[in-house]
Amino acid sequence: MTRIYKGWCIIGVCAALVFFTALIGSANELIIPELEGEPGQIVTAPIILDQVDNLAGIKLSLKYDAGLIKYKKSEKGKSTSSFLHVVNDKKPGALIIVMASATGIKGKNLTLVTLDFEINASIKAKTAAKLDVIELQLMSDKLEDLKYDIKSNPIRINVKSVQPEKKPAAKPDDPPNAPKPDIK
Repeated sequence: MTRIYKGWCIIGVCAALVFFTALIGSANELIIPELEGEPGQIVTAPIILDQVDNLAGIKLSLKYDAGLIKYKKSEKGKSTSSFLHVVNDKKPGALIIVMASATGIKGKNLTLVTLDFEINASIKAKTAAKLDVIELQLMSDKLEDLKYDIKSNPIRINVKSVQPEKKPAAKPDDPPNAPKPDIK
Protein backbone atom coordinates (compact mmCIF):
# COMPACT_ATOMS: atom_id res chain seq x y z
CA MET A 1 0.00 0.00 0.00
CA THR A 2 2.75 2.50 0.90
CA ARG A 3 4.56 1.65 -2.33
CA ILE A 4 1.44 2.59 -4.35
CA TYR A 5 1.00 5.78 -2.29
CA LYS A 6 4.66 6.80 -2.92
CA GLY A 7 4.22 6.12 -6.63
CA TRP A 8 1.17 8.40 -6.83
CA CYS A 9 3.02 11.09 -4.87
CA ILE A 10 5.94 10.98 -7.33
CA ILE A 11 3.53 11.17 -10.29
CA GLY A 12 1.77 14.14 -8.64
CA VAL A 13 5.06 15.99 -8.05
CA CYS A 14 6.14 15.39 -11.67
CA ALA A 15 2.78 16.65 -12.97
CA ALA A 16 3.08 19.79 -10.80
CA LEU A 17 6.61 20.43 -12.15
CA VAL A 18 5.39 20.13 -15.74
CA PHE A 19 2.47 22.48 -15.02
CA PHE A 20 4.64 25.16 -13.35
CA THR A 21 7.32 24.89 -16.05
CA ALA A 22 4.63 25.55 -18.67
CA LEU A 23 3.45 28.60 -16.72
CA ILE A 24 6.97 30.02 -16.38
CA GLY A 25 7.74 29.35 -20.05
CA SER A 26 4.85 31.57 -21.16
CA ALA A 27 6.50 34.82 -19.98
CA ASN A 28 7.47 37.46 -22.50
CA GLU A 29 11.19 37.37 -23.31
CA LEU A 30 13.21 40.50 -24.07
CA ILE A 31 16.05 39.56 -26.41
CA ILE A 32 19.21 41.43 -27.33
CA PRO A 33 20.79 39.20 -30.00
CA GLU A 34 24.51 38.53 -30.28
CA LEU A 35 26.19 40.95 -32.67
CA GLU A 36 29.64 41.24 -34.22
CA GLY A 37 31.67 44.15 -35.47
CA GLU A 38 35.15 45.54 -35.91
CA PRO A 39 36.78 48.61 -34.37
CA GLY A 40 35.42 51.80 -35.97
CA GLN A 41 32.20 50.13 -37.21
CA ILE A 42 28.66 50.99 -36.17
CA VAL A 43 26.56 48.02 -35.03
CA THR A 44 22.78 48.10 -34.68
CA ALA A 45 21.36 46.25 -31.68
CA PRO A 46 17.65 45.41 -32.03
CA ILE A 47 15.70 45.13 -28.76
CA ILE A 48 13.20 42.34 -29.45
CA LEU A 49 10.20 41.06 -27.53
CA ASP A 50 9.48 37.45 -28.51
CA GLN A 51 5.75 37.65 -27.77
CA VAL A 52 3.43 40.09 -26.09
CA ASP A 53 -0.23 40.81 -25.67
CA ASN A 54 -1.34 44.38 -24.87
CA LEU A 55 2.03 46.15 -24.44
CA ALA A 56 1.58 49.91 -23.95
CA GLY A 57 4.65 50.98 -21.98
CA ILE A 58 8.33 50.15 -21.69
CA LYS A 59 11.08 51.36 -19.41
CA LEU A 60 14.48 49.86 -20.16
CA SER A 61 17.75 50.82 -18.45
CA LEU A 62 20.98 49.53 -19.99
CA LYS A 63 24.58 49.69 -18.83
CA TYR A 64 27.60 49.15 -21.09
CA ASP A 65 31.36 49.79 -21.21
CA ALA A 66 31.73 53.28 -22.73
CA GLY A 67 35.40 52.53 -23.41
CA LEU A 68 34.40 49.80 -25.88
CA ILE A 69 31.25 51.17 -27.52
CA LYS A 70 29.61 54.59 -27.84
CA TYR A 71 25.86 55.14 -28.19
CA LYS A 72 25.00 57.01 -31.42
CA LYS A 73 21.22 56.89 -31.99
CA SER A 74 18.00 54.90 -31.68
CA GLU A 75 14.98 54.23 -33.87
CA LYS A 76 11.57 52.86 -32.99
CA GLY A 77 10.59 49.54 -34.50
CA LYS A 78 7.73 49.15 -36.97
CA SER A 79 5.45 47.74 -34.25
CA THR A 80 6.15 50.67 -31.88
CA SER A 81 5.95 53.47 -34.47
CA SER A 82 2.90 54.96 -32.67
CA PHE A 83 4.68 55.01 -29.28
CA LEU A 84 6.20 58.11 -27.72
CA HIS A 85 9.92 57.48 -27.44
CA VAL A 86 12.57 59.11 -25.22
CA VAL A 87 16.19 58.03 -24.75
CA ASN A 88 18.27 59.50 -21.94
CA ASP A 89 21.92 59.14 -22.96
CA LYS A 90 23.38 61.93 -20.80
CA LYS A 91 25.69 59.58 -18.89
CA PRO A 92 28.22 57.64 -21.05
CA GLY A 93 27.84 53.92 -20.41
CA ALA A 94 24.16 54.13 -19.47
CA LEU A 95 20.91 54.44 -21.42
CA ILE A 96 17.35 54.85 -20.17
CA ILE A 97 14.71 54.18 -22.83
CA VAL A 98 11.06 55.01 -22.17
CA MET A 99 8.28 54.26 -24.65
CA ALA A 100 4.50 54.68 -24.18
CA SER A 101 1.26 54.43 -26.11
CA ALA A 102 -2.41 54.94 -25.23
CA THR A 103 -3.30 51.57 -26.76
CA GLY A 104 -1.50 48.27 -26.39
CA ILE A 105 0.08 46.22 -29.14
CA LYS A 106 0.39 42.49 -29.50
CA GLY A 107 2.45 40.17 -31.64
CA LYS A 108 5.48 37.92 -31.89
CA ASN A 109 9.14 38.79 -32.43
CA LEU A 110 8.52 42.53 -32.24
CA THR A 111 11.48 44.89 -32.59
CA LEU A 112 10.72 47.56 -30.01
CA VAL A 113 13.70 49.80 -30.75
CA THR A 114 17.10 49.59 -32.44
CA LEU A 115 20.20 51.09 -30.85
CA ASP A 116 23.27 52.10 -32.86
CA PHE A 117 26.67 51.85 -31.17
CA GLU A 118 30.06 52.77 -32.58
CA ILE A 119 32.87 50.39 -31.68
CA ASN A 120 35.95 52.19 -30.37
CA ALA A 121 38.43 52.38 -33.27
CA SER A 122 41.47 52.05 -30.97
CA ILE A 123 40.62 48.53 -29.72
CA LYS A 124 43.56 46.23 -30.51
CA ALA A 125 42.45 42.88 -29.08
CA LYS A 126 39.36 40.72 -29.62
CA THR A 127 36.82 41.42 -26.86
CA ALA A 128 33.09 41.70 -26.14
CA ALA A 129 30.90 44.58 -25.00
CA LYS A 130 27.98 43.57 -22.80
CA LEU A 131 24.64 45.34 -22.82
CA ASP A 132 23.49 44.73 -19.25
CA VAL A 133 19.79 45.21 -18.54
CA ILE A 134 19.68 47.06 -15.21
CA GLU A 135 15.93 47.67 -15.12
CA LEU A 136 13.00 46.58 -17.27
CA GLN A 137 9.33 47.34 -16.88
CA LEU A 138 6.66 46.30 -19.37
CA MET A 139 3.15 47.69 -18.87
CA SER A 140 -0.25 46.98 -20.43
CA ASP A 141 -2.72 49.72 -21.38
CA LYS A 142 -4.54 48.84 -18.13
CA LEU A 143 -1.32 49.83 -16.27
CA GLU A 144 -0.64 46.24 -15.24
CA ASP A 145 2.91 44.90 -15.09
CA LEU A 146 3.65 42.27 -17.72
CA LYS A 147 5.91 39.35 -16.78
CA TYR A 148 9.13 38.87 -18.70
CA ASP A 149 12.47 37.11 -18.96
CA ILE A 150 15.67 38.67 -20.31
CA LYS A 151 18.16 37.19 -22.77
CA SER A 152 20.98 39.68 -23.37
CA ASN A 153 23.92 38.73 -25.60
CA PRO A 154 27.20 40.63 -26.10
CA ILE A 155 28.55 42.62 -29.01
CA ARG A 156 31.61 40.66 -30.08
CA ILE A 157 34.43 42.87 -31.29
CA ASN A 158 36.68 41.21 -33.84
CA VAL A 159 40.14 42.60 -34.54
CA LYS A 160 41.92 41.68 -37.73
CA SER A 161 45.26 40.07 -36.95
CA VAL A 162 48.27 42.31 -37.40
CA GLN A 163 50.87 41.04 -39.87
CA PRO A 164 54.41 40.83 -38.44
CA GLU A 165 56.81 43.50 -39.65
CA LYS A 166 58.92 42.43 -42.59
CA LYS A 167 62.67 42.55 -42.04
CA PRO A 168 64.67 44.43 -44.65
CA ALA A 169 66.09 42.14 -47.29
CA ALA A 170 69.79 41.24 -46.99
CA LYS A 171 72.17 43.05 -49.32
CA PRO A 172 73.29 40.87 -52.21
CA ASP A 173 76.96 41.17 -51.22
CA ASP A 174 76.21 40.01 -47.62
CA PRO A 175 75.90 36.23 -47.54
CA PRO A 176 73.32 35.14 -44.93
CA ASN A 177 75.86 33.37 -42.71
CA ALA A 178 78.79 35.74 -43.13
CA PRO A 179 80.57 36.71 -39.90
CA LYS A 180 79.94 40.25 -38.73
CA PRO A 181 82.96 42.53 -38.36
CA ASP A 182 84.12 43.17 -34.80
CA ILE A 183 83.96 46.89 -34.11
CA LYS A 184 85.55 48.11 -30.88
